[in-house]
Amino acid sequence: LGYTAPRLNNYEWLNGSVLAIFDDTRDVRTFASRRWEGTLQFETKRPRATTVLYRYTFRRVTVSDLNIAPQDLPLQSQPVLVGLVGVSWIRDTRDVPTNAREGFFTSVDLAVAAKQFGSEASFVRGLVQNSSYHRFGPGVVLARSTQFGLESPFGEERTVTLRPEESETPEQVLATNAIPLPERFFAGGGASHRGFGLNQAGPRDPVTGFAVGGNALLLNSVELRFPVWGNVSGVLFHDAGNVYSSIRAFSLRQHQRSLDDFNYVSHGVGLGFRYNTAVAPVRFDVGYNLNPPRFLVQTDQGPAPRNLSRWQFLFSIGQTF
Repeated sequence: LGYTAPRLNNYEWLNGSVLAIFDDTRDVRTFASRRWEGTLQFETKRPRATTVLYRYTFRRVTVSDLNIAPQDLPLQSQPVLVGLVGVSWIRDTRDVPTNAREGFFTSVDLAVAAKQFGSEASFVRGLVQNSSYHRFGPGVVLARSTQFGLESPFGEERTVTLRPEESETPEQVLATNAIPLPERFFAGGGASHRGFGLNQAGPRDPVTGFAVGGNALLLNSVELRFPVWGNVSGVLFHDAGNVYSSIRAFSLRQHQRSLDDFNYVSHGVGLGFRYNTAVAPVRFDVGYNLNPPRFLVQTDQGPAPRNLSRWQFLFSIGQTF
């Protein structure tokens, strides 16, 4: 549902929209999430392909099918109401947004969730992305995209009641200011770091080894796109980055110090093919992680080390960025 207000001047106009979303998905092996969300958004257009979005979002998120012992993350996995105010600045000079060959794309997104906006969890979040596309001869494109994100809790702790079935102890009331699981950064997969499976980058639970997300994100991707035959094109790519437990843990190290250290830069390289359609490319990528993380999993015989698979086979629609 939306409307368009009269032009404010010769260079700017205002659009408004109201969105309602219900989402029930499992895109993280650690848990499934269910989200009810409503958004009120205003958009202003400026010259030179610049857009500014202002929004208020209110949602309720619940977690189910948790593959982590509840006593390990009892607070972050509880149902939570999130109300946040955000603003996005976008500048897009790409020739074709779905399959760019030249131009630039930059976005800056800032959001604050606080009790004043109806939120039970209080945190700030920022995400910056910059992408560039350079054409070299017929059909050859060098594309690059860099993302950096961080989020941090603030304010007073919220209280959470743990039921007996969610904990090995009797019902208890605890306090936390940790960012809920579904609100954390996750990365990995065909539209992210292709050296990992879907949302499998970053910190992991010390008992089960499942990914639990983090509060900081760094990802840099470079692609060389070239024609192969007819509507088929090829891609050579390199993805570098990771999800970090916090901004304080951010590091450009290239190696893992220990089995519980996931705060380092992981590299993935690979080859992909695109079948170009009138709507968007259909793509298949094979990624190989040069330095995948090792981690511990609790078994009946005690802690046992595990390795993430180096190989990833990814199928999707549309360019990675």
